[in-house]
Amino acid sequence: MSDTAKPLPRMTVDEFLAWSQGREGRYELHDGEVITMRPERLAHVAVKLGVFLAFRSALKTEQTGCTAFGDGVTIKVDRLTAFEPDCTIHCGPVDFNALLVDHPVVVVEVLSPSSRAADLIRKLGRYFEVPSIQHYLIIDTDKRTTIHYRRNGQEIACQILGGGVLSLDPPGIDVQIDEFFADLPPIEA
Repeated sequence: MSDTAKPLPRMTVDEFLAWSQGREGRYELHDGEVITMRPERLAHVAVKLGVFLAFRSALKTEQTGCTAFGDGVTIKVDRLTAFEPDCTIHCGPVDFNALLVDHPVVVVEVLSPSSRAADLIRKLGRYFEVPSIQHYLIIDTDKRTTIHYRRNGQEIACQILGGGVLSLDPPGIDVQIDEFFADLPPIEA
């Protein structure tokens, strides 16, 4: 029986990070419970790479002092919760030996059948508990839409975009939404 098949005790983020080191697979920590992340459809992988490349290109052009990361970056929400978004923009100095980013500004989740409810409901409120997060993007690969939640003072504003330019300030970049889906075949009418 593998370690992930055995019931695990509730963990803090620090315990989770120590437990996950050197372990195969990908995991998140939701309110102290270890969640195994499932394999991804190829469309999911292609879109999160498209998002990362669009962000990286825009950040290099604008010289913002921010860094784009693909999946694998962990964000601590509170002492019992740590998420691993599909893409992150971190602003400020980067400790490349760290297990967490300490100043995420943009987080992205690409919807998949297994994570849809968590990404649309649970993570929405939880990500905005992190004071540095200004933008949460939810990407729907099937509909080719981007749901953009952004901090607007004390409120969270939302817009749904089917294309065009997405402005993210901070960090002060514009990206073409179509770049996210560049490697996908056209939608059949």
